[in-house]
Amino acid sequence: MSSVIESGKIIRKKRTPYEDEVYYEMHFLDETYLEDMMYLQDIVIHNLSDKEIFRRHSIDYIRAHFERENSVIGIFTEDGIIAYNVLYFPGAEGDNFGADINLPADELNKVVHLETVAVHPDYRGNSLQKRMEEIHLEKIREFDCIHVCCTVSPKNLPSLRNLLSNGLIIKCLKLKFGGKVRFIMHQQSRY
Repeated sequence: MSSVIESGKIIRKKRTPYEDEVYYEMHFLDETYLEDMMYLQDIVIHNLSDKEIFRRHSIDYIRAHFERENSVIGIFTEDGIIAYNVLYFPGAEGDNFGADINLPADELNKVVHLETVAVHPDYRGNSLQKRMEEIHLEKIREFDCIHVCCTVSPKNLPSLRNLLSNGLIIKCLKLKFGGKVRFIMHQQSRY
């Protein structure tokens, strides 16, 4: 595991009337955490009241994101991995959200996606998504990208608020991923 990016205390909400304050550490991850990430994805999906707001990814899809160093962040407590955030570099071909918002063709290879965020239900409300995205937004200058794009379900208000608070703006509403309604969000790098 890489050195600690951030650490501190967060609240763990148990499925009882009690809450605990627990120590956490944030790290950049490598592929050794892939199985743990897939397990967390299943927990997140299982606990959603509306499964439409989260996009399930295959293990091979997530594995491909480890090709670039520092493109996956994870947060750990005594419970193991409790959150992760993934960057994706779509290139000029394929499903590049920059094309959805009509970026010039010669800039599509400068787009990075804030691709996937998962937070364990017991740890929601600690701004973990916002924190991980802030770290990744700072890192994009190292990746030679000038556009950050992502999708979010209009029904996923916590994620939408986090993205807006990190400076992304809604550019359009589209059907993506087999007919799911998504906002396409964008931020041009300040660097």
